[in-house]
Amino acid sequence: MIEFVESGMDKVIAHLEKMPLKVRMRLESKVRLLAFQFVEKVRSEKLRGQMVKMRTGNLASSVRLAQLNLSETESVAVMAAGGSGSSYASHVEFGTVPHEIRAKYAKALRFEIGGNVLFRKKVNHPGTFPRPFMASTLEEMAPWIVIEMENAVREGLRA
Repeated sequence: MIEFVESGMDKVIAHLEKMPLKVRMRLESKVRLLAFQFVEKVRSEKLRGQMVKMRTGNLASSVRLAQLNLSETESVAVMAAGGSGSSYASHVEFGTVPHEIRAKYAKALRFEIGGNVLFRKKVNHPGTFPRPFMASTLEEMAPWIVIEMENAVREGLRA
């Protein structure tokens, strides 16, 4: 999971506590909307060929809003990918180091190279490069998220 920590959050929380109810409500609504837009962007762009070639759709369908905490002092959206059917999400996001793969549930691993079927008890996997479908989406959306949050505050102050 990707986690971002901001310093000085105590000041932000203090400001949020002093905000009028209408501003907080607009911010909460905006956080919810932005979270769903994030999920949609990852699914429809990053996992549909922009970062990762889609095969089964399991990884795309695993991207979700895992947690949404909206309170008087904070609005937090936790996005997640992976789980049953796509336990490899972190391997795609962060890449892997070279590692050995051994046959676990059968006598041998079966795979094809150049149309030839091969069987091996173990193979040395060269590792994979990261394809950060979540982090790159956040990086792309960050300026827009800031603008949208600022707009939500303005709308709340005018309401």
